[in-house]
Amino acid sequence: MKSSRQELQELRVEAKYLLSHDQARQLRPLLRRRLALDAHGAAHPDAGYDVHSVYLDSNRLHTYWAALKKEKDRAKLRIRFYDDDHAAPAYVEVKTREGGQTIKRRCPVRRDQLGAVIAGRVPGPLASETAPEGHSRALQHFIGKLLKLDAGPRLHIAYRREAYVSKNSNAVRVTLDRDVRSEPVTALRLTTAMRNPQPLCGNNVVLEVKVTGPMPPWLRQLVAGLSSPHRRFAKYVFSVQQHGLHRQSQD
Repeated sequence: MKSSRQELQELRVEAKYLLSHDQARQLRPLLRRRLALDAHGAAHPDAGYDVHSVYLDSNRLHTYWAALKKEKDRAKLRIRFYDDDHAAPAYVEVKTREGGQTIKRRCPVRRDQLGAVIAGRVPGPLASETAPEGHSRALQHFIGKLLKLDAGPRLHIAYRREAYVSKNSNAVRVTLDRDVRSEPVTALRLTTAMRNPQPLCGNNVVLEVKVTGPMPPWLRQLVAGLSSPHRRFAKYVFSVQQHGLHRQSQD
């Protein structure tokens, strides 16, 4: 049976906002009073860590158009990694929107196995010899979506993430993403060195609020006080538009 912590990591309600650096600086003291700094960020002086994602889509960018039209049941495929350590796994992820909630399924995969995964094959063994059954299901789900879309690498998106979580659970997770940048790709390259990255949102910061269950009153008040021009700032959608990839596809 899946643990409650795993469930909290997978099933959430999400909201995203585009903030100025001044707004982000004003939020930090409140976040630090209410939440705990993520362990990955706590190890660094700037409280942040690097996140890299390669997004996969069809030639006609089915995922992009589905997001743009806000289709109720839609999926996003990506491969996430954090550094250039070839011994560290990458993570295949499927994020789906179902009934107003976001469900994320994720599986660690050895980097030398990713070629097989992109080709639509289930490699073995997984990155962990004691991988839980949920990882295997997540990988199969990823490959199923990949084959259905006939998807391939389209964009590499990277940023510096500062994350805060509930002190006694993972029910609330708030992240601040800065130095967001992206570039189109046509092949899977798991390297943090980007060839020609373009800033995605200037000097702004992307705030993501992820909640399982009812939103705490203090967080609801915080969100209500935000004046953001982009209520739903989806990095992949904005990156596609920034690079003009949508003009090269047909709806």
